[in-house]
Amino acid sequence: NNPASDYTPAWSPDGSKIAFVSDRNGNEDIFVMDADGSNVIQVTTTPSYDKGPAWSPDGKFLVYYANWGLNNEVYVIRADGSAIYQITHHGNFDGFPDWRASP
Repeated sequence: NNPASDYTPAWSPDGSKIAFVSDRNGNEDIFVMDADGSNVIQVTTTPSYDKGPAWSPDGKFLVYYANWGLNNEVYVIRADGSAIYQITHHGNFDGFPDWRASP
């Protein structure tokens, strides 16, 4: 419940959390909250936009895309925001990542 724009929600695999994008701090960052809307935490704090969060099958990580320079790249971050890893490294558009569990 915030006057900012909140969008692209993604349910965690166990249904207990929701990741979403919000501009509530003046920039499009990724947030995670409990399924009932409580305990909202800001996961990313970048100067550009972060979009399209998707949960890892084990619920420990989020994959998303961001534009930190001249193009979009894909990143993985722990769901609590404690560590971030850049996955793609080239000049083409990378976006809309998703994770699937192995069969």
